[in-house]
Amino acid sequence: MKSRLVFLVLVTGLAWGVPEWAAHAETAGAEDIIDPERVVGSFACAQCHKAVTTHWQASHHANALNTLVQKPEAATMAGKLDIRNADLASRCTGCHATIAMDRRKRVAVGGVSCESCHGAGFAWNKPHAEFSGKTRETESAEERTRRWRRAEREGMLRPVRVYEWAKRCYACHVPTDEELVDRGGHKPGDESLELLAWSLGEVRHAIAETPGAENRLPDRERQRLIFLVGVAVNLETALRAVAESTTKGPYAVAMAKRARAAQKTMRQIATLLALPEITQILAASEAVGLRINHRVALLQAAEAVAVATRAMVEKYDGSVLAALDGLLPDETRFKGKP
Repeated sequence: MKSRLVFLVLVTGLAWGVPEWAAHAETAGAEDIIDPERVVGSFACAQCHKAVTTHWQASHHANALNTLVQKPEAATMAGKLDIRNADLASRCTGCHATIAMDRRKRVAVGGVSCESCHGAGFAWNKPHAEFSGKTRETESAEERTRRWRRAEREGMLRPVRVYEWAKRCYACHVPTDEELVDRGGHKPGDESLELLAWSLGEVRHAIAETPGAENRLPDRERQRLIFLVGVAVNLETALRAVAESTTKGPYAVAMAKRARAAQKTMRQIATLLALPEITQILAASEAVGLRINHRVALLQAAEAVAVATRAMVEKYDGSVLAALDGLLPDETRFKGKP
């Protein structure tokens, strides 16, 4: 493990512009989005996904770690929160970096990278890449399905799992740390965050490993499902955030505002689609007040939204969601250029 991580730090630092201090270690434990013990590093992905890696290198995700040393606001926030090294503090690196382990120490090996979104790759990297012992051309459809299922069992988060994928995005783009916002001055998330528009812009990387391959848009049916799930997960996330708020500060106010905006969009969706799950989502979220000291009721509402959202993903493939087309973002609303 040690030699692999040293190699990764050197390679990512030289080839992808990770600053020198990114190789420094942090000894304290943390609440991580992914398990540092099972991180293999982006170089393992780059060996095959060359076009995607090139696309990623210029992204805000790849450079998220640099934010902690290049922006004065980061140092200001760190001072307010009594954090000595913003680049290595777990509450910062959880969303600004990819963390691995070396000699029982936490090591930042890059910014927001492949495993930040797709899960730590120690167990799934090999099965997902081997084409069932054949080649891409000779692997059968049945073998491919078994291979992907095995990779998912081993922890790979694929975009086809729309609900889990959306949750991963919102886990960082909508902070769940009240003190970080109220005391540190961190933004409580971008009000413009809409999953479909953001996923089709800069971060889109449906690129085949062939010269001149197009960075493809998902088909319309999938776009509808992503949009619907994004609205629901936005609402669920906001409800959970209000539930955990302890004071009526900027964080709680912003999260209540986010929840109301998501409810408004969901009510608009309800006028277009007569789906029982949408009715359930609205009923659950509107049955409880969006204010502090309602933790249990708000968490119950959030869980009801989650259950209904997962049910929609299981039941509908987008073909029954055509009424949503008028709400879907066009290219002018994509977050960045793909």
